[in-house]
Amino acid sequence: MIFKSNKILTIISLATCLFTAKMFATPVKSVQEYTLENGMQVFILEDSSDAQVHIEYTCRAGFSSQTQSTCGFFKLYTKLVQAANANLTFTDVQCNADSSRYIIDVSPSQLEDTLFSLSDAVFSPDFSDELLKAQLTALKKEVNDNKDTMSFYINAAIDSRVFSEAPWKHDSGIYPPLFKKTTEKTARTVIKQISEQWYTPKNSAVFISGNLNTEHTMLMLRNSFGRFYSSFRTPSEKPSRPVNKQRKYVLHSNEISPDLTQLVIQYTLFDMEQSDLLALAMGYEGSLFKQQILSFNELNIPGDEYINVSAAHKKDSSRLIIQTLLQPPEDKKAAAATNSFKQTELFLKQLDLIPHIVRPEEFEYAKNQLEYSLNRTASVPTELMQTLSEFWALEPYYQGDETDTEDYSSQTARRLMERPQKLHANTLTEALTKLQSEAPFIFVIINSKDYKLNKKAYTSAGFEEINEKNASWYVQQIFKEVLKEADTQDSAKLYSTQSIADDNSYYQKNRDTISNFTLSNGIKVYTKQNPLSAQTSLILSINGGKYNSFDDNGFEEVMINLTAGLIQKKLRAAQSEGLLTGAFYVSSETELSTGKIIVEFDTEDTAAVLKTLSDAIVYGEIAPADADRAVSARKYRKRLENGTASNQLYSALINRIYKKSRQTSVFEAEKEILLDTDYTKILSAYPAMLDASRYSVIICGAIHEKLQPLMEETLGQLAPQKNKEDSEENINIQNPDLSAAKNLTIQVRHTFLTDIPAEKAGPQPAVLIPTTEFLDPVIYANKAPEPGTKQAALYNALLNYIGIKLEKANPSYSVITQLPRSNLNIGSLTIQNVAHTKELDAQYKNIIQTINDKLQRLQANQTIVQEIKNSWITKQMNQTGSDTGTALLLQKGLELFAQEENQNPIWYLEEYNYIQSASAQDFLDIMDYFPVIPAARVYSKDSNK
Repeated sequence: MIFKSNKILTIISLATCLFTAKMFATPVKSVQEYTLENGMQVFILEDSSDAQVHIEYTCRAGFSSQTQSTCGFFKLYTKLVQAANANLTFTDVQCNADSSRYIIDVSPSQLEDTLFSLSDAVFSPDFSDELLKAQLTALKKEVNDNKDTMSFYINAAIDSRVFSEAPWKHDSGIYPPLFKKTTEKTARTVIKQISEQWYTPKNSAVFISGNLNTEHTMLMLRNSFGRFYSSFRTPSEKPSRPVNKQRKYVLHSNEISPDLTQLVIQYTLFDMEQSDLLALAMGYEGSLFKQQILSFNELNIPGDEYINVSAAHKKDSSRLIIQTLLQPPEDKKAAAATNSFKQTELFLKQLDLIPHIVRPEEFEYAKNQLEYSLNRTASVPTELMQTLSEFWALEPYYQGDETDTEDYSSQTARRLMERPQKLHANTLTEALTKLQSEAPFIFVIINSKDYKLNKKAYTSAGFEEINEKNASWYVQQIFKEVLKEADTQDSAKLYSTQSIADDNSYYQKNRDTISNFTLSNGIKVYTKQNPLSAQTSLILSINGGKYNSFDDNGFEEVMINLTAGLIQKKLRAAQSEGLLTGAFYVSSETELSTGKIIVEFDTEDTAAVLKTLSDAIVYGEIAPADADRAVSARKYRKRLENGTASNQLYSALINRIYKKSRQTSVFEAEKEILLDTDYTKILSAYPAMLDASRYSVIICGAIHEKLQPLMEETLGQLAPQKNKEDSEENINIQNPDLSAAKNLTIQVRHTFLTDIPAEKAGPQPAVLIPTTEFLDPVIYANKAPEPGTKQAALYNALLNYIGIKLEKANPSYSVITQLPRSNLNIGSLTIQNVAHTKELDAQYKNIIQTINDKLQRLQANQTIVQEIKNSWITKQMNQTGSDTGTALLLQKGLELFAQEENQNPIWYLEEYNYIQSASAQDFLDIMDYFPVIPAARVYSKDSNK
């Protein structure tokens, strides 16, 4: 829709959409905060519903800590720590603006050893000359490669102007010529300085959550991290604010598309709350600011999503950032009458109108959305601890009254949750006054030919030119003197500790929190109470899945997505009418035998959500435009799937081992789909979505005390319409014949496709390099035991473990482990980036032989068996960290078993219990399912042998 440019459009009143303030969720008040004798802070949160333990070590040492002579070394330090500690399986290692973070997910039995190893890694590092040389060389190459890229050019140009007092305090601030000349001797001196002055207990914190015991964990921490002391004081940091007065720049390069003009506007005077509030008030979908900008045909902005308003924060600064992408107008006459300068001028005029465009309702909406977002984060233990870590790194050392706990066990957590008060204390008038008082940084990014044509206009308007020669700080005259400056600035355990309670206590504790009941219409409801949560996650599980429309591939997914869309629309309407006081999230997914619609909401909104959800299913009307979008979206995804090499190989595998069947139709990877699907067909199919016999409900998190009667009054009113013959036909159990794919080779169609949204693709256009060498995937598959048995559980654990070992065998491999699925009783490994298939075959054979050998050793139960069990927890039980993840695991038990009478939502716990209680002999027996040559192997004809 195009709006006239002489109108500032009205907004549908958002006053009715505002949420009431929430009581903070329980997890944030359950965080325990301690300070060890050496000054290191510790944050612990017990969460018995999570199978894993999540550990994060954070040090206040990031890019902001850099000087002009130590640029790049803080990043090098994180790489060294990771590379020097192969015994630690890091989930993530980050060097950010204000902190370096080391994240590890482990099973409870690994916690103690991991804490000792991690404390040694960060407080007593041991970097060999060989390792230092390798990592320094790799980083030098990375820096040298990056310096000529378009993204580096743009980032370096912007950072060096916005943060002109200290532009080296950024990832883009590394000085390549200086870094390239760095010797290993110099590097070791700087690394030693970082270790001694920054990686100290008083400048560090550890965040631990999950399946743990606080008392035991504190003892482990005292014995590990508490061993180290440091007398060094962390150097004080200089701010990196702008000191130059020039605010308008035009960047140009021949590599930038001549048909695009990118604008980046940055305001730097706002504090964190003001920048976040204005970013949301101006940047939400359909905001008045976006509507105003889009109303100008002359700008030809592709759509709402091409106007981005965001906030960015560092310890000493916050920025409000506005970005957009302009194109020449579609009309040829209009295109001839304008240029990038005129378009820029028109866009910038709209910035002056912001005080007249943004409405108080939008500002209040932003306050409440941000508050809700924080409260929701505070209700999910893993997300809470991540946010707490980020907040700890950002905030200054606290000087407040430690006695005013307000029933929080952590002062840091309390200060985090004070943010809503700061948000609500802000007024739109104050924010707009500050916005009007600042001349923002303006960056116009265009093609060099465009700049030459309009150079006079840009120069007259006060724009300064930026090109590849003057983009980075180290080539600017203002910093010439700065470059001349010289910046001077035993593992034995102390006490014996007992391991945390046996892992299998997790099974019983969580089994006890699961219950179920059946509504009068036959809908089964499964609940899992989480005492730490103030949110609720609900899954509508709908029998049928992709198999339900095997003869019209993709149609069931369209129907599930449309139903989810109806629910989302109804919930939005209920929110605008004040029936819902909190926010909500709706998503959907269709698997082989079930579809699922996921709704997350505040527990106190349970009654309103259930009523709205039921009404949406019964009374919702699908609009033709929504139907068209849903069909188009599925067609597009199918084209992407058809163009993916791994999907083509898997389709060939299924086609061979299942012959002509529902499975082969569902996994077909050549044809277009939904060619004869129209609005009439969708309307005629919708009554099947009203069939109560298709539904089951899973609810996790905080459970409303009157849930059963509320369910009866809402979803309990749906009527069953089950057709037994159709149901039995849909099961269609067929055993796979893997011998038909013993050594299958197929021709892969190589197409270059992407599903990355434009706004995430970055400023640099994709460059395709013609090649005849393709690193195509390889698929290995073996038949699996009968679903739902102990043998099936142990098979899954071993398949998971083999996939992990394959990834470790070659760092270039990326392995996708596909466990057996509904009516698809095979397990498979898809190995990406295979340079030589014979090498992979040999590696697989060696892994299978090694596992068999180790399982027969006397110490197997203490070595490889524990590795297999731990791998299962860290790789397959990671979803237990959230209520929605747990609900999805429960739903897996409905999806996996085709017949309704066999559906078992607690399968994930039973599977866990089977695995954790298994012996070496149990696993050895199951290794018969994994011969050294897989039963089925699928290769690409283009792969090298």
